[in-house]
Amino acid sequence: MKARVADLLSTDDPLERQAVVEVNGISVVLTARRRPFHEIKDFTILGLDPARFKIVVVKAGYLVPEIAAIANPNLMALTGGAVNQDIEHLESKHRVPSWPFQPDLQWKPSIVVSARSS
Repeated sequence: MKARVADLLSTDDPLERQAVVEVNGISVVLTARRRPFHEIKDFTILGLDPARFKIVVVKAGYLVPEIAAIANPNLMALTGGAVNQDIEHLESKHRVPSWPFQPDLQWKPSIVVSARSS
């Protein structure tokens, strides 16, 4: 594929390297290490104004208010991984029956009096 480097973050720290690469009209942010993009300034330091894009995709489980304010609408894609938030469909061979894994779970609380309470 052909790509063009649109911006490089000026830094002396190799772990803080970031770049904006344009591929077929899509701006892609590449980072040397995993990092969140929770604030508008995370984009603007790379020469990007997220409010000017039709679509902005971030990998995050929660949109902080500053980013949510420019998202209209904001959508969450539930995907597999280490922090899968689609908990109803997580596989577990050792789970005790509990909601939401068993949506029709019938449960009745019981009282157990401790011997120490007397």
